[in-house]
Amino acid sequence: MGNDELLNYISMFREKAEQGKLVIFVGAGVSCNVDGMPSWNALIQNMAKAIDYSRCDTCRHRLESCENTCLLKDDFSTDELLKVPQHVFNKNQELYYRILNESIPAVTADAPLSSAIFDINPAHIITTNYDQLLESSKNIFCEQYQVIVYDKDLLNADKGKYIIKMHGDLSDASSIVLKEQDYLDYSQKHVLIELFIKSLLTDHIVLFLGYSLNDYNIKLILSWLNYMRSQNGAFDVDRRVGYLILDQEIVDDTQLSYFSSNNIEVININSMPLIQEIPADLSNEIGKRLYSFLRVIANPALEENLSTIENAVKFMSRFSFVSYEQILKLLYVKRYEVTDRKLRLFSENDYARLIAFMESGDEGATDLRQLFLNAGIVSIQCIHEHKVMRFRIGELSDNALLKSEIFNLYILNKYDEIKALLNSEHIDLEANEMLFYESIVDGFSEILKFHEEIDCSGFPIDQKVAYLHNSAVLEAIQTYFGGFDSAKVKQFVQNIAASKEREVFSGYLDIYSGNTKKRLSMYEALEKLKKDVGDRNTIHFGGTSCARLYEIKRLAITQYFFYYNNHILYQGFRDLKDFFKPYIEAIICANSDAAQKTTLWGDMEFANEKYAVEYIDLDIMAKFISTKDLSALVRSYNVKQLNTGVQEVTFLAECFKNLCHSIVTAKTYGLLQSSFSALSNIVLLLNLVVLDENSKEIIAASVEALLSDKIIAPIFFSIGWPDFRQSLRELSKLCSLLAFPHNFEFVHQIVGGEKFFEYAVNVHFNSLRHLIEQFISKDEATTEKIQAIIDTTEDFHKKVILLRLFYQQITGDTVQQKYKYILSDNFAQLPIEAIYDFIFSGWLIPDQNSIKEFLNGVIELSRKEVTSVHSYPDPVESRLECVYLLYINDMISDISALKELSEGRPHLQFLLDSESFDYSQVDFSNYMWENFARHEKYMSCFIAHKDAIIPIIQNRIKSEEASETEKRILYGFLLSGNEIWKI
Repeated sequence: MGNDELLNYISMFREKAEQGKLVIFVGAGVSCNVDGMPSWNALIQNMAKAIDYSRCDTCRHRLESCENTCLLKDDFSTDELLKVPQHVFNKNQELYYRILNESIPAVTADAPLSSAIFDINPAHIITTNYDQLLESSKNIFCEQYQVIVYDKDLLNADKGKYIIKMHGDLSDASSIVLKEQDYLDYSQKHVLIELFIKSLLTDHIVLFLGYSLNDYNIKLILSWLNYMRSQNGAFDVDRRVGYLILDQEIVDDTQLSYFSSNNIEVININSMPLIQEIPADLSNEIGKRLYSFLRVIANPALEENLSTIENAVKFMSRFSFVSYEQILKLLYVKRYEVTDRKLRLFSENDYARLIAFMESGDEGATDLRQLFLNAGIVSIQCIHEHKVMRFRIGELSDNALLKSEIFNLYILNKYDEIKALLNSEHIDLEANEMLFYESIVDGFSEILKFHEEIDCSGFPIDQKVAYLHNSAVLEAIQTYFGGFDSAKVKQFVQNIAASKEREVFSGYLDIYSGNTKKRLSMYEALEKLKKDVGDRNTIHFGGTSCARLYEIKRLAITQYFFYYNNHILYQGFRDLKDFFKPYIEAIICANSDAAQKTTLWGDMEFANEKYAVEYIDLDIMAKFISTKDLSALVRSYNVKQLNTGVQEVTFLAECFKNLCHSIVTAKTYGLLQSSFSALSNIVLLLNLVVLDENSKEIIAASVEALLSDKIIAPIFFSIGWPDFRQSLRELSKLCSLLAFPHNFEFVHQIVGGEKFFEYAVNVHFNSLRHLIEQFISKDEATTEKIQAIIDTTEDFHKKVILLRLFYQQITGDTVQQKYKYILSDNFAQLPIEAIYDFIFSGWLIPDQNSIKEFLNGVIELSRKEVTSVHSYPDPVESRLECVYLLYINDMISDISALKELSEGRPHLQFLLDSESFDYSQVDFSNYMWENFARHEKYMSCFIAHKDAIIPIIQNRIKSEEASETEKRILYGFLLSGNEIWKI
């Protein structure tokens, strides 16, 4: 029997053991591997000699000299094996029991084969042996089994697993089943045990160890099987109930056929390779092979000597995606490391056998290369005795996913073309693939209509698992994300017979457990990366402080490939966003200025470099994080520019153009407007790369097409756009780098939107103004158009918003004066932001009456606030801050009217009476105190009262709470030269 066939049987026994469906029968052939323990035949020989029974007496070929050399004289028939002990018993019972005791010593050894059986952890162990070699084993699992000798033991059992000694125990001679009458009486004397064993035959697999083909016990089992088969067709003809382990050079085909027809298969382990660690107690080659066979069942890691690379590749090629960890596990590669698509092997033997196979030119060699490429591995290397060996598998562009037409449409954001492809009559996509891309382009509305009509019965197993998972996703969506039920998928995967096949689908089970282990590893590596990037005193191998990023990357990219190769629906769920979160942060961290700072070590300098961002990284950052969170990361790490090549910049510009086109022409908004969020993220990323002129032209044309669309423009300029504040800031920043033709109609359409004014008061107004200014000129014609819009707007507050938006583009003194008068006359009604805009630009110079009205309005508002609900930001405090700024800039000369509001307001107290003010209340970490300090007349006050201020700042410095402003004021103004040296 070949190794591959043996391996299949081994895998099957392992699966049955894991399922609690394996029963092991142990015969004398197992015990005889322990010194002093006889085989069944040897026991019968001892009894035959005791009564001078010999086959030679009836032999027709007998010669006077042949008896001593005859090989057949002890070859007892099945009938004789029972009758000889019966003759002894009938002749002399005392002799019968003496031979039993002398032939079978009371050995209680920790037998290697017994331990190997327990390691398999079968549901039950049934033995026809009389010795105690099983129950005397020191294997930790032994104590979980209860010894059953009599029927009553079954009734009193308190453990779930049994060692059933169906032929008795030597410690009680009366329990022994050996002679013919014992077998004839068995069914009457052991009713419960026999029934229990028969019940196991109905739904368990039986593994027979230590039995011969002629063993009476095997034939007894066959008789039971034949009886059960006759009862209502209990057994299918092709079903295997038992497997008999033999170790012979040649097995009679007739015997094989006989057992096969009786639902028992014979497995010959004569060619079984020996494992390395075999106990010295086992000197018999047959025993060694049986031990090796049992140990490999218990431990899959020992399969290496049985498996071939070719068969492993054939198995893996059945699946859409196999991760590099699974590939290496199935190839029995244990020691390795993966860094940025490079596989490093630590065993020269592993390297030699893999490379030899891939260089063989066989079909399997090409398949293995493709498996590695699909898993993201492009090269293999091994360092042995200072010799570096390298093998190039191929290019990442040869990855099957990256060569897929529809995936390339997806990653380039050509959603309009995907939509056309999905609606085509000649579409050539499998069902999961269609569902997957439909969900990305248009959400789930269309999917829900035809999903239940799909018949998955003919799907390959990996597509079935994906279909079951996606079905659970759709069920959750129909209950408005009420909860994802993974039970059916888990059950299906657990029911898969082969463990290596189940292992391929372990990624699903990881998802259901929240990918806890992987995410923990990623966050641990992220913390180390952040420390490395900020540490300039550590030398990093390879000259980079970003090495930890690759630990995160290999997990993230594997997950990316797993989802996209298996077409796992993810839209609307946080799983992937949460998974990619540490990777995205790692990319941003590794592109901070700190990441490329030189490391100093003594007098030597070591260069570091930023991580080079790739296009899959860009896709992940565009689609698996909110614009708000991405913007926060960029600010947190102070990233000014990503390390990208020309190709990645071109890719990013193309992605922007294609997504704009898809949104405008095909209305591919995605689930929960995911396309809008992706678009904003791409804009943010474009602000972090160096754009060439061609890319700028492409982007400018796309922006113009997007914002001039009558459907999209009102959506963008509304608070309904995802992360609308950050999106506006980023788009305004990007547009400042681009050139646009002036088109006031385009602007008119924007400000004429139904929700524009609500939007305008909730965004960073300067960003909005700068964006609008990109599309209009500053001339008389434009002024007339601006005037027409403002004058036809009746609501005063909307007029103010339009004035703030356009005042810098208005020309002509007459028109300017007209609007300045309006602003002055309504000074007290102006929003705070408008006051700042117009006063500091010179458009608003309020008179004393307007100022008085404004201050009285603050007082009145404060009085109302005492009895009303407070809001944030506090309108009183906002208006007071406005007063402070106008006062210190000499635009208001008298604020004494606000004295009644001074309690609990140190800023106001200071401005009203700086002489008697308590300077211990000064806090330069507060931006308003910082504004005061910028004016010489107020700084002189602080210097004059520095004795009250200095201790406070010094204490904050000691506790590491002081801001940079506080330090600058302390060392630059409050302390003299001599005092600084005393610190």
